[in-house]
Amino acid sequence: MDKEVILNIPLGSTRQPDSWAWHYERSGIFSMKSAYRMLVQTKLQRENWLDNKASVSDFSAIAKSWKSLWGINVPSKLKIFAWRLSQNSIPTENLRKQRNMSTTDICKICGAAQDTWDHAILQSTMAKCVWALVDNDITDLIAITNIKDPREWLFHMQENLTPELMVKLIVICWAIWHSRCKALYDDFYQSPLTIWGFIESYLADLEIINNPMHVQVMRPLVCTKTTSWIPPPESCMKINDDAAVSRSSNKGALGAICRDTSGKFLA
Repeated sequence: MDKEVILNIPLGSTRQPDSWAWHYERSGIFSMKSAYRMLVQTKLQRENWLDNKASVSDFSAIAKSWKSLWGINVPSKLKIFAWRLSQNSIPTENLRKQRNMSTTDICKICGAAQDTWDHAILQSTMAKCVWALVDNDITDLIAITNIKDPREWLFHMQENLTPELMVKLIVICWAIWHSRCKALYDDFYQSPLTIWGFIESYLADLEIINNPMHVQVMRPLVCTKTTSWIPPPESCMKINDDAAVSRSSNKGALGAICRDTSGKFLA
């Protein structure tokens, strides 16, 4: 016996037809970007669960850290370097040996330590000399931080440094790695002072690009009267000399010029 089903639908109301919606996008419309984000999120959640690193509830904090890392106000090539560093994919000898691309994991520059990411950027002799020229706000934090995972190290530094100091940290790490590559592959060795000079110049250029309104307007140069050359007494000669020493090598230069009372060049 058929049963009668009564639906209590208010008069004047219309039922919306069912439609497909993509759960991972607010608009409900499928996009490759949201699909990629969903796959990455699922992969990280499963890896963290298998490795007992973090729970699913911690993923939002990790995603926020990634977003902040990619939002650092530096050029794209430095962001890519920071991403490669966080993934422990910069080609150190330790990584190359793990991928069967090298027979040893010893640093080719110092030859006395395992060439890992932290050795190349923080602990090598050349790196330490560069870090010795950096502000204490950064070096003090590096000294008390003992984190071997590069991603966790970067996230920790990002949480404890201001955006300006984080920009400086990324530039310094990239400059140290760049100079290391020059030494290994181009046989071109730079002194720590040369590397630091490049870092300061690069940071100054970034400041001009990121804050053009803060750049001081160059005032026209005002010509001032300089002290003229004072001639020697009659029947005498005058010798003026100057000297300089190079900061990057053990070299120097000395110059001298001799003139008579009328200013005529003699030697």
